[in-house]
Amino acid sequence: MYLPECAICADELSDPRALPCGHCFCGPPKSCLKLLNQTKTNIKCALCSQVHVLNVESLKPLFGIRDFLQQSSNSKPSFPKCQKHKSKPVSYWCIQCKEKICQECFETDHDEHPMKSYQKFLQKAVSDQLVTLGSDGFKENMLKRIKLCDEQILIVNSQKEKLIERQKVIENEKDTFRMYISNEAKIREFATSKTLTAVDVDMSLIDGFLALPKEPVKKEADIEKMPQLRKVIICAEFSDMRTWNVGANHDSSCIILNNYKWWVRAKKHKNAQEKQFIGLFLGCYPVKPETDWKSSVEFELTLKNVYSSSTNGTPDKTLSTAHTFREKEDDWGWNSFIDFSQVLNSNQGWITESKPSITVHCTISTAE
Repeated sequence: MYLPECAICADELSDPRALPCGHCFCGPPKSCLKLLNQTKTNIKCALCSQVHVLNVESLKPLFGIRDFLQQSSNSKPSFPKCQKHKSKPVSYWCIQCKEKICQECFETDHDEHPMKSYQKFLQKAVSDQLVTLGSDGFKENMLKRIKLCDEQILIVNSQKEKLIERQKVIENEKDTFRMYISNEAKIREFATSKTLTAVDVDMSLIDGFLALPKEPVKKEADIEKMPQLRKVIICAEFSDMRTWNVGANHDSSCIILNNYKWWVRAKKHKNAQEKQFIGLFLGCYPVKPETDWKSSVEFELTLKNVYSSSTNGTPDKTLSTAHTFREKEDDWGWNSFIDFSQVLNSNQGWITESKPSITVHCTISTAE
């Protein structure tokens, strides 16, 4: 349902008051009418520029219209609360500061900034996202993501089963150590008795006790033998390629694999002949920063083509390699993965009018 907007704050009318010329603006507690004051007794309409001799406080509420607007607003989605004024709902999107704000923020910190209704901002953002996903391929896009999730679940479940088995072994070790505690007196008696024989004591207890190391230690070797996550896929989207600067990094969100962060990196590259390319790379860095680290993996980067599944369509482009990532080599890939102009040609299928972003899949496998 369309609700009338205030020409001052660009939001839906709130407790409106009408000027003698017939135009309406938001009433208290919003300050829209006060912004029209020329003097204490003169007010200039923002729409028709007529000057009226009156006091803002003398304008009466339009009760019928107010009740109608309040009832209509009840069907609207409830927006989040302002981060600065916790009890106030978000009303605007500040274009200058790129943040969502409430009415109080608008009146105090953002009074001269360009504004947009938060609802209109969200609607535009959703529309843009739909274009990015592709209106015809929305369901297909979601199904691809579901498939990737299923693959990750299989990997995690496989790892989980092995971890459960390892947990059972550790629990048995704990029970054994508790048994030694409860049999401490027997063990000490065996060590000092002149008459006690092997027949008098359980030798498996003594043998196990003798096999214990002198100091409790973490079983790092056993942990290293545990199977790690072997394979993961990163799905990344990159848009606005026309605005990219040469050499600037554009990174996807990261995933965690074997205690390392991994992400896809894209950048515009220019060779010695001034020809431009899109470069694609895999990035890596330890979750816990350290100086002397390395991680070896095999990986492949695939640039997806919209028409790859159609007959005679352009296939996806895939390049693969293996690399050991280190402190000074935290990304690796190809500067000239694909010609920049080729990507921007919507007829090629790397981007289209309905999908102005490129899709990159990166499959990572830990090396032996």
